Amino acid sequence: MSQTITKHIGEGFGRGELYAALAYDSSDVFGGMKIKNVMFNSTGKAYFRDSGLYIYSSADGQLDIVADTLLKFSTPINVGADDTGHDVKLFGATSGKYWLWDESGDGVVLVGAFTQTGNMQITGTLTIGVDDTGHDVKFFGATAGAYMLWDESGDELVFATGASIDITADKVMIDFQDGDASAIDPSATAESGWINVNVGGVKKYIPYYAAA
Repeated sequence: MSQTITKHIGEGFGRGELYAALAYDSSDVFGGMKIKNVMFNSTGKAYFRDSGLYIYSSADGQLDIVADTLLKFSTPINVGADDTGHDVKLFGATSGKYWLWDESGDGVVLVGAFTQTGNMQITGTLTIGVDDTGHDVKFFGATAGAYMLWDESGDELVFATGASIDITADKVMIDFQDGDASAIDPSATAESGWINVNVGGVKKYIPYYAAA
């Protein structure tokens, strides 16, 4: 059994009208009462516990949920439906920084720093920067000070402090281009180090020298 009454905020309810607006059934005596619909005109708010928790509409077509400490969802959240999505934007504490799910681009846009803790799998091509505008990429090892760096400003791959490259393959080709071999006299210059290449289980050592 239920009835509907319509009132504007501020008009008030008579006791009989309020009771009539409460729905219940015979198997759920009084405990099953509920208000069927409530409409807030303009920017009226529905408060919970205190003035810091409320729901309201700040503009036509927009619903605002305000919590002064924590907003918690206990069930999965779906935004849109398959083939019909919506933008989702999360702002940071710094001006201009945000994370965006761009529904029209079918991708994530991140403006700001990103820290990944745990495993990460990328299926597809990974591109850092664009042609003529790159970025540094750094990989650390388990030894202090050891890392591999793609230095975008120097256009070079750097192995630092104990970092090395280990190539194990049946065939290895190392192509040095645009170098000036005549600038170094191996017979008169001590090698700076060795490149260790494992070819078919046999180690080969290639010396390298500091630039003259």
